[in-house]
Amino acid sequence: MAADSRVLAHLAGGVRHHAGRGHWKRNDQLQREDTLVHYTDGVTEAFSANGSMFGEAGLLKSLSGAAGPSADATISTVIEAVRGHAAGFPQSDDLTVVAVRRSG
Repeated sequence: MAADSRVLAHLAGGVRHHAGRGHWKRNDQLQREDTLVHYTDGVTEAFSANGSMFGEAGLLKSLSGAAGPSADATISTVIEAVRGHAAGFPQSDDLTVVAVRRSG
């Protein structure tokens, strides 16, 4: 993630999280290199074999640590992080991630 880029993650239904530099305000517009990520609760509520949830912390870690240079790369990063956390434990809900990145 570029040093001046921002990532906003938004749970379908209302919860907003921020990762990266800069601050998001309610009516902000995407700036160059910003990424907007929408996800369902199946992402944050993904369980591991020991019963721990991926959670908001796991989501933010995956976004701030490796948000990719494209929307596709960001989606892949989140899904891979969730699957790594679950480590083969069966999914209990859908995993839906949609990302939009402004490149210019």
